[in-house]
Amino acid sequence: MSDVIRSPLTNSVSRRDFLQVTTDRCGLRQASPNLLDSTAMIDLYDEATGKLIGTITDADLQVLVDALEEESLDDHDYYIDVATIDVIADGRATEHLVNLLRTAVGTKDGVDIRWQRR
Repeated sequence: MSDVIRSPLTNSVSRRDFLQVTTDRCGLRQASPNLLDSTAMIDLYDEATGKLIGTITDADLQVLVDALEEESLDDHDYYIDVATIDVIADGRATEHLVNLLRTAVGTKDGVDIRWQRR
């Protein structure tokens, strides 16, 4: 069964709306594991400078997709500020992702980032 997954924070349609979702005996929804390749690498860039911020996994990207608003299914950029980082640092994001984002924001109010698969 194919299903649309909505972001719990924004109720917006997630980039993962193409995932095959199954329901187990307890009624819990799970995405097909072969579609969530945690070894796929994604590069994060500072949108203004084009500078590489760092590399994240598909699982890290999913945290961003779930937590942040997307303007379209082709949207690959997000505005990140300290408040955004604090929201995803509640246990959903890896320490690596949180550290990359904190470094990217630095002392600025926020930063536009974009992601690109290798």
